[in-house]
Amino acid sequence: PLAPLPQTVLSLVAPQQLLLDRIAAIPQEEAEAAGETEEAFMAGWAAFEAANPLDEQGVPLRDEGLLGLLLTNKPNPEAGRPTGCDQVVEIVCDNELAFIQDKIRLSVGEPRNYDPDGPRRRRDEAAREAEQARADEAEAQRKAEEEASRSEREERARADAEKLARLQEEEREALLLRSQPMRKYLMDNVLPALTRGLQEVAKLRPDDPVDALAEYLFKVDPQLN
Repeated sequence: PLAPLPQTVLSLVAPQQLLLDRIAAIPQEEAEAAGETEEAFMAGWAAFEAANPLDEQGVPLRDEGLLGLLLTNKPNPEAGRPTGCDQVVEIVCDNELAFIQDKIRLSVGEPRNYDPDGPRRRRDEAAREAEQARADEAEAQRKAEEEASRSEREERARADAEKLARLQEEEREALLLRSQPMRKYLMDNVLPALTRGLQEVAKLRPDDPVDALAEYLFKVDPQLN
């Protein structure tokens, strides 16, 4: 063999009639669908017997067949250890289950499970990691959407502010253009006399400055003169 065999092999032994009775108890349709008919069993039984010859006492011949290989325990110069197994425990399948269990325990010792919760713990850990990965992905997507929405709002607000500034500038320029003729008229015809009248009122400080200013303007009005 390419690798050493296990230390202990459990060889299940069942009388032919026991197996035939079990096959006969299976409904015919199920047996045909599963390939477990009596004909298929007898063909497999014949092939097994041919592959595992027995001696006159019914013991598997060493070095022949699978059972013989398991019983062989020859030194292997290359491996430095036996190639066969230490023991082959023959278990007759028509015995009670408790008897079979006792025989196995006597052969290999009590059952040992050094990490009984290991598979479940690994499954739970994998489930937690998958759930965390989904949560992280959802959180990353939410943040990306929030960032995109915030950037869109900021861009829209910046565009609105720029548009408002342009409108205000255009309105100011239009107002300035419209006010140019009026301003020139006031500067040329009103402000000089008004300025002198204000200066006169400030110098005299009359009890009724408004009337005094009006009287001054009447006096300097060219049309009245």
